[in-house]
Amino acid sequence: MTRPKSPDETHQLTQEQMRGDRAKRAYDEFIRPFVEEKMKVFFEAFGTCEPDDVKRLSEIRRMSMAVQALDDEIKSFITTGQMARIQLEDNNATD
Repeated sequence: MTRPKSPDETHQLTQEQMRGDRAKRAYDEFIRPFVEEKMKVFFEAFGTCEPDDVKRLSEIRRMSMAVQALDDEIKSFITTGQMARIQLEDNNATD
């Protein structure tokens, strides 16, 4: 059983839930397609790159890691929002 939250904690959870919802909409509409397309491009570039072209391989890896970091960051906002929603629901169920 969770303890009742203060108004400040409830407000913070509500804000996190709303931010997660916005992040999910942006992710589904724009970010996921962008990431999927870029990762395809990087994979194709990697596949056509000469094995001894270390500079190009490093650049492809760096760009891939940057896009993956963006994807991970947005997903963390979504997950935090989902967790906040669950916490708010649990709090409402115990009221």
